Amino acid sequence: MQNNTKRPQFRKPAEMPMSGPSAGGRLAQSGGTLHSYIAQQLGTSKNKDFLEDEDVRASILKHAEEAEKNPMYVAKAYMKTQPKPIFQEQDEEENEEDDEPVSKCLNLDD
Repeated sequence: MQNNTKRPQFRKPAEMPMSGPSAGGRLAQSGGTLHSYIAQQLGTSKNKDFLEDEDVRASILKHAEEAEKNPMYVAKAYMKTQPKPIFQEQDEEENEEDDEPVSKCLNLDD
């Protein structure tokens, strides 16, 4: 055994692994597995152009034409049964008094 006075780094115990946010100049572990590292790299590379664009609405709408021609999700299920979307019509003359809760309606029975 050697004397610990010659090697002072062995006097103190090793630092515990981090379990939380980065602190004290030490970085918390991220990308510890190959899968998490690849997912992080793919996510940042694919979203780089989207995140750099200031006009988010325009960047979403540039895909609208392709989405209309080639639906991938819900619209695909309705292509045969309902090719033209039918939405509920809103009545402009709808009485707003009918929307009040029963507890706030006037009692007209008296």
